[in-house]
Amino acid sequence: MEETNIISCRHKYLKQLKQYVNAEMEASQSFRWPLERFSTILETVLDHIHPEHMNHFINDLYTDGRYKWNLLLIAAKDGYCNITERLIKELNVNIEVEGVVEYENYIIRGASPLWCAAASGHFNIVKLLVSYGANVNHYTETHSTPLRAACFNGRLDIVKYLIEHGADQEIANVYDNTCLMISSYKGCLEVIDYLCKTGCDINRSDYEAVTALHAAAGENHLHIVQCLIKNGAIISKNSKGLTPLLEAALNLNVSVVDYFTDDTSNLFSQLECIEAFELLATSYTDYYVDNSNTEKLYEYLLKAMQLRYSDPNKPILKAVLPPSETYENHIECNTLEELKLIQHNADSLFMEAFVVRERILGPKHETLIPNLLYRGAAYADQKRFDRCFSLWLRALDVKKSNDELKIDDFERFAGIFDKMCHEDVDDFPFSVYVVVLRNIIQELISMKCKSKSFNLLTVLYLIVIIAKVMLLKTTNEQIEICNLIYYLNSFNFKTNNGSTLLHLCVNENTSVDTINF
Repeated sequence: MEETNIISCRHKYLKQLKQYVNAEMEASQSFRWPLERFSTILETVLDHIHPEHMNHFINDLYTDGRYKWNLLLIAAKDGYCNITERLIKELNVNIEVEGVVEYENYIIRGASPLWCAAASGHFNIVKLLVSYGANVNHYTETHSTPLRAACFNGRLDIVKYLIEHGADQEIANVYDNTCLMISSYKGCLEVIDYLCKTGCDINRSDYEAVTALHAAAGENHLHIVQCLIKNGAIISKNSKGLTPLLEAALNLNVSVVDYFTDDTSNLFSQLECIEAFELLATSYTDYYVDNSNTEKLYEYLLKAMQLRYSDPNKPILKAVLPPSETYENHIECNTLEELKLIQHNADSLFMEAFVVRERILGPKHETLIPNLLYRGAAYADQKRFDRCFSLWLRALDVKKSNDELKIDDFERFAGIFDKMCHEDVDDFPFSVYVVVLRNIIQELISMKCKSKSFNLLTVLYLIVIIAKVMLLKTTNEQIEICNLIYYLNSFNFKTNNGSTLLHLCVNENTSVDTINF
């Protein structure tokens, strides 16, 4: 009986001890205590609690919402070097324990103490863990190694140390993205230079055929582009058909474009340079640029055209696309004189940019979409709704062909339809409405088992809108709408909680006004 009581008391004691330690861990992460406070608490626990008792739960992971950690993971992540060493030396701690932590707003699953220390830049803890035998190539769920974490952070000291102690820089993550690629993307020149000197595969590509040179060019890291070229990087196309030059042009990285197209570089042909300047011009219509300024757009179109006619006897002519109603049947300029005629016509310059981009990248390229959406929104603000819908329908077509339709694509149209109703616009775009409704029905059909809640609310919103203008439509138009709604109902689509469109209609809690359009 006495022995049973002893065991019971011991069990209760260990349970309370574990609860206390877990509570302190949670508090330190939730309230971001000063290092000294949590360190003092842990030092006190380690000083006064027998290792035998701590060993009962030292390797258990404490779950806090999305996160999973224990004392060693927190010590490595938050920089408690002395605590880390004491845990390893005094307790039977698992140095390869895997937790779930947050880093740079990313949830990292399968993170080891060494990964946490490298990602957080705690060089002293990295050295400590490696000295005690931590696996330098222990990767996370997405195959991110401690070396990759250090490269992401630009910590050359940690990168050098890990490689000198056996870290394999060619271990790629689940997207086939290597340490060199992430360093190029982040702009870590010293790390790039070191990786090149230690024999990395400089021309390796990821699952989308993107190389380190693509990454550097796309992020406007000119010095890294130059370093990679100096170390033997070759020019290639990614899965979207883009060279590093075109990647730079699409992202308005003028300094990189200038470097690639310099007369002395000989990295690209004259035609490739011309198309890069043309693509650079079209990027001045993107959503993140002040579109009221068309000077740069014209400047680079002019520069490209001048290059086409640099040899008047052998001009490099364009393969001009046939006119399209989407772009007001605009025919691309083929001479300097034609281009100069539209220099001060913003609409014509924008249409020129659209047809140029389609010619270079193709009619279904995803990079067409931001320009089309932004310019369409600008037309809507000017109450030029016909031009808005023309461009947005083109964007819808591109996204549909790439199987990238999202609920936002339909909400966008619904918002403008609603705006037109509230502003009593005379000519409601019936044909556009029908196209949008047909597309969203098709999308609901193709979604199968996926969540349909938000799409059904958008459909209901569209039906409410058309109900406001139905009486103004012709008999044939009314019949077409009724047939479409009947066809929609025949599928008996339901929300996540089992509500059909009819349920939503009679439910007093349903309000299309709760949707942000």
